[in-house]
Amino acid sequence: MSHQQIKLNSLYYGFPVALISSWNQTEKSTNITPISSVWSLNDQVVIGLGTNSQAFQNLFETREAILNIPDKSLWRQIEKISNTTGKEKVPNYKKRKRIFLLS
Repeated sequence: MSHQQIKLNSLYYGFPVALISSWNQTEKSTNITPISSVWSLNDQVVIGLGTNSQAFQNLFETREAILNIPDKSLWRQIEKISNTTGKEKVPNYKKRKRIFLLS
C-alpha cells in the first residue's frame, strides 16, 4: 500500500462515500463506518455522523479515527457493510431499516 500526502485548499472528490475507522475501546476492536457526508476545507475535514452511531461514540471517547476514501472498485464491499451496525444492541430505527449487527 502506498500513501501520498497532498496539500489542497479544498477537496471535492466526487465519490459520495468515505470510510471512517475508529477504535471501540469496550470491544477492543476496529469499527469501520461508511459515511456519505464528508468534505474538506483547507486542512480541516468535516464529517457528518449521527450521534447514536458507534463511530460517533468511538470518536467521542478516543478522539482518533482514520478517514479512507475508497475508489469505485470497492463499492460492492461497501454496500455489504452499509446495512450493519457496530452497536451491541441494534437500535429500533435500524431494525426497521433491516440493519443488523456485524459479527
